[in-house]
Amino acid sequence: MKSIFIAIPLCLISLTAFCQTSASKLTYLSCDIPATEKEEARHFDFTLDEANSTVSFYVKEANAANVEKAIFSANSVTWTNKTRFSTLTRTISREDLSFTENFEIDENTKRTATGTCKIVTPKTRKF
Repeated sequence: MKSIFIAIPLCLISLTAFCQTSASKLTYLSCDIPATEKEEARHFDFTLDEANSTVSFYVKEANAANVEKAIFSANSVTWTNKTRFSTLTRTISREDLSFTENFEIDENTKRTATGTCKIVTPKTRKF
């Protein structure tokens, strides 16, 4: 009988630890790249899902939602979108929340844009 009273709390502790580690904690970021002489200012709302290694965001100009696989390192989150003709790499620093876009068509056509992000709390959902 005594072993049951010991086993139940140990089981509950194990279950609690499992639930806490398997729950997906999302991070919401609001990021801005300021305007330059060649480009307009741009705004992004990113949802980082480290447990699933993804970044989700909506591109207003394209009217499209994107979910990209990302690399979550100790210092940054990076994801790359490659097409046949170009490569776009985005990086968010986990240290200072800086945001960098590197766009490359070929060795002669490269563009880098930098901005900043802030952590935001999403609105409360009704359902």
